Amino acid sequence: MTDVAIAGYATSGFTGETDKSGNELVLETNMAALESAGITHEDLDSVMFAGQDPYDGAAISDGQKIATSAAYKKPIMRIESGGGAAIHQARAKIRSGKADVVTVVAADFVTADPTTLSWSSHEALYHRPFGMNNRQSYGLFTQNY
Repeated sequence: MTDVAIAGYATSGFTGETDKSGNELVLETNMAALESAGITHEDLDSVMFAGQDPYDGAAISDGQKIATSAAYKKPIMRIESGGGAAIHQARAKIRSGKADVVTVVAADFVTADPTTLSWSSHEALYHRPFGMNNRQSYGLFTQNY
């Protein structure tokens, strides 16, 4: 069994608290985390990126953050969930022997109202005010409980 440890970390505030872009925040925070761990981009074997396309307001939004998350020329796995799920995946990758050093980058940029967010999560109806909306989606989910 392979031991896994968190060697360093960093966090940043919210985009509403600064004039910096989301990409600038990801870059600064990830560089601080790598420095905290005492490693460089060259030391990385892989990158786990956690984010949500609908919240980011762009499809395949991780593609916009490859350089800022230290994933340039590195294997990257996109996790459509939070940082906890990405940490779990990073641990699994290390324990499997496929990597020794993995960085986890978790970033969400919530900028949409619930209805717009709902439309964007239903690809075929993107930006169209018809079809299933957030209230209908939430109603379907609550039927399961």
